[in-house]
Amino acid sequence: LPPKGVPDFRYEDELSAELNGMVKGRKTARDVIMWLEESVIPVNGALRVVVQTLLDIGSKSFTHLITVLERYGQVIGKICPTEETQIMLIAEVSLFWINSAQSTAITIDRMMGYRLISNLAIVKWVFSKPNIDLFHTTDRLWEILRNAINKTYNRISDLRKEILQLKKSVIKAEEAQAALDGAESKLMLVDGEPVVGENPARMRRLKLDATKTKDEEVSTRDSLESKEALLARA
Repeated sequence: LPPKGVPDFRYEDELSAELNGMVKGRKTARDVIMWLEESVIPVNGALRVVVQTLLDIGSKSFTHLITVLERYGQVIGKICPTEETQIMLIAEVSLFWINSAQSTAITIDRMMGYRLISNLAIVKWVFSKPNIDLFHTTDRLWEILRNAINKTYNRISDLRKEILQLKKSVIKAEEAQAALDGAESKLMLVDGEPVVGENPARMRRLKLDATKTKDEEVSTRDSLESKEALLARA
C-alpha cells in the first residue's frame, strides 16, 4: 500500500516548539522576524526549522495553510528572498509532504499565489538533478509545473487587462485637460479681465472634469508603473 498522505515533520526541537508557541499566541510576523534575527539565524540558520514548523501548523486543513501563509508570509519572505532560497523552500515543502503529492502541489501553488516563490524557482526545482529520475515514476512534478505555467499565464493575462484599462484612464485624463486648455484659449479679455467666450456652463463642466481626472491620473500612473513592473517579473 502507498504511504498515508500525512506530513513528515522533522523538527520536534526547542526552537520549533518556541516558534509554534509564538504562532499559537498570535504573535505578529514582525515579532517572529525579530525572534529569528536574534535567536535563530545567528545560531544555526532558520529556513528549515521555520518552514517545517509553519507547514506543520498549516497541515491541519487548507484553511489552516492559508491562515499561516497570510499571517506569516512575511516571515517566509524574510528567510527566502532569493531564487536559491526559494528553491530550498520548495524542497522543504516536498520533503514535508513526501507522502502526499496533492498537498505538495497545493502548498507550492498557494505559495506562488502569495508571491513567496517565483515561477522560475519552481521550474528550476522541477528540473533539478534530484528530480530528474522521478519524471517517469510520478506525476507530482508535472502537476507542479503545469500549475506554475497556468498561474503565470493567468497572471500575465490579468496584468495586461489591468494595464490596458489604466492606460485608457490616463488618456481620458489627458483628453480632459486638453479640452479645458482649448476652451481657456478662447477666453476674451474685456477691460483686462478674462471673459468666457463660449457657454459658461460648459466651461465649468470642463474644469470639473479636468480637476477630477487630474487627481485620478496621479494614482493611475503610479498603479500603471507598479503593474508594468509586476508584468516584467511575471
